Amino acid sequence: MRCARTGTYILLISADKTAASLFNHVNQVVEKFKIERKLVAQTYDGAAVMSGHLNGLQSKVLEKYPKAMFTHCYAHVINLILQQSLECNKELKIFFRGLNSLLVFFSHSPKRLKALSEFMTKKLPTLGTTHWNFTSRLVHTVHNHRTSLIDF
Repeated sequence: MRCARTGTYILLISADKTAASLFNHVNQVVEKFKIERKLVAQTYDGAAVMSGHLNGLQSKVLEKYPKAMFTHCYAHVINLILQQSLECNKELKIFFRGLNSLLVFFSHSPKRLKALSEFMTKKLPTLGTTHWNFTSRLVHTVHNHRTSLIDF
């Protein structure tokens, strides 16, 4: 399992996706960073293993850390809604497929990727199909470096 503390957020990445295993990892992290009294929130998607009120991770965490209130994370749902709405707009569909093609073109060739990195000051972010923030970063990067990309 990997664990990264970024500001006031802790990101857990685990191969074992059971609530019990995730709960053990949460406990290890809480103890490692000595944040027992500071753990006041938790947020997950709607998967039962995460948000289940009886045996989900949120219920196990709340039982041990009563201040860690659970809030359902709707970011994934919003991402899916945005993706589905893009499929209804021909121009946007073409635009995002073009962005994806640009990424594929560079990422599938180390030689092209190296040439691009020497030409641009910023790396092109990946395009996440259900992560709108990655798509947003890609759009901003391409827009901000459009002249360099066209000249390339």
